[in-house]
Amino acid sequence: MTPKLAAHPASAAFLARREFLTTAASGLGAIGLGATLDDDGVFAAGASSDTTSRTHFAPRAKSCIFIFMAGAPSQLDLFDPKPAMQKLHGEPVPGSFLAGLEDPLIKGSARVFASPRTFLRYGESGTEYSDYVPHLGGVGDHACMVRSVYTDVANHHPAQLIMNCGTNLWGHPSFGSWVSWGLGNAADNMPGFVVLLSNSGHGVDGGASLWSNGFLPSIYRGTTFRSKGDPILHLANPEGMTRGV
Repeated sequence: MTPKLAAHPASAAFLARREFLTTAASGLGAIGLGATLDDDGVFAAGASSDTTSRTHFAPRAKSCIFIFMAGAPSQLDLFDPKPAMQKLHGEPVPGSFLAGLEDPLIKGSARVFASPRTFLRYGESGTEYSDYVPHLGGVGDHACMVRSVYTDVANHHPAQLIMNCGTNLWGHPSFGSWVSWGLGNAADNMPGFVVLLSNSGHGVDGGASLWSNGFLPSIYRGTTFRSKGDPILHLANPEGMTRGV
């Protein structure tokens, strides 16, 4: 007699014991097969053929550490002195600067406010650093200071998207995703792009979009590590369950 499966969850209460055992036993073979293939390394072999192990050029860099410090002091108080602002301090903002500028933060008779920090030149390069970061200035000859980038976005969220994704539009890959895509992954069983959050990510207006894979495959999305508790949630197998099962 062919056992009949319950057509509705409510009818499962009337399932005969023999039918239940017959149906359940049919799935035990699949569990055993999965464990056997895992022990033989079949699943690992499939993972090693992933495209993350191949790149379209031979990269010279092995890895990249990108520190995004949301909430830090303004660059005008750290690395970017503005002599013209010092001369115009306290004066009304020139009309040529405000012409065509639509900024809700500038209203009425705006005045120039120069940085109160003191800047000094460091090293052979003579790069200027403020008195906020004297130790960084001490190693200034080993750093590359970029002062040519700018933005006209004043709101935090879109500005953080531009910094991390190159655009204030949603759905684009983040900086880390592009680096992971370009350099590949040295280990097939480990994430190539990890995100270390301080204070559980509070204060980062862009949220998970700052380490999103965008239109790239999801394998290039950043894997977040928490600062408290389990670094990665739901990673460990339940108690009594092996990885093969």
